[in-house]
Amino acid sequence: MKTSIYLIFLFILSFSASAQRDSLERGRLRVGFQTSVVPVTDVSATDSVRLQWYIAPQLSYTHSTGLGIVLRTYLLSNKLAAGSFLTTISPNFEKDNSVLYTELSYSHFFYRAHTTVTYSPIKNELYGNIRLKQMLLQPLLTLNAGWGKDSSGAGVSDINVLAGITHEFNVTTGKNSNLSLLPAIILNAATNRYFSLLQGSPYISHSKNYNALVHGRNKTNRGNQGNSNNTNATDASPAFGLSQLETNLYCYYSIGKCTLEPDASIYFPLHTGGTVAGYFQLTANFHF
Repeated sequence: MKTSIYLIFLFILSFSASAQRDSLERGRLRVGFQTSVVPVTDVSATDSVRLQWYIAPQLSYTHSTGLGIVLRTYLLSNKLAAGSFLTTISPNFEKDNSVLYTELSYSHFFYRAHTTVTYSPIKNELYGNIRLKQMLLQPLLTLNAGWGKDSSGAGVSDINVLAGITHEFNVTTGKNSNLSLLPAIILNAATNRYFSLLQGSPYISHSKNYNALVHGRNKTNRGNQGNSNNTNATDASPAFGLSQLETNLYCYYSIGKCTLEPDASIYFPLHTGGTVAGYFQLTANFHF
């Protein structure tokens, strides 16, 4: 926890120094929301896991150098008055030009205790994404790692590596509107030790059948109930290996100062016992 705070503090210092060196450069402030589903558990029933929509209001700032920060808080759609079950803070860097798209971010997850959302010991995330844009079929590579501690204080971690190809279609739809479409085929390799909200494994974080995919003891945990009985580390670290074949469609639509980013995937398991799964997420922003 202290390490995460130090990292955030260092990022803010470097961001401030960069902004002061070139006061003519302007940044972008955005407000918006993200929505998708997350598995929740009815603690009064046995194995009663269902998917529940969440809405996550967000505030972000991006400097013209590419440095930025995102603050997001997550609320279950059926329990808005109960407050958020999770808040994330994410310093990041993003650059997009005619040759290369790059993205790098660190996120810290502040979970609230005593919620019905599935427990995760993963509290930190590193995410990196790169795409070469000058080829007809553009290769992409994503590296994603998460780590934290279980209730006994033992260290835990998970790793995702994604590699695939995509092609970007850009369409001008009006005087002040544009549409980008990126269909992709992606191969996912992972450890899949724990349930988590890591960006590289939405087939776990947005599935009610996550128990069939994760290997840790926390797979049986019935929500963030503040109960340490089921939050210990795994008996043995599962081997890193191929997990899913993903077909993805990412869209970016801008009109005036507003942007919409729907993102949908179908996952085909590369191991026995798995089932085909779907995923959808929508992000909307207003740019000041």
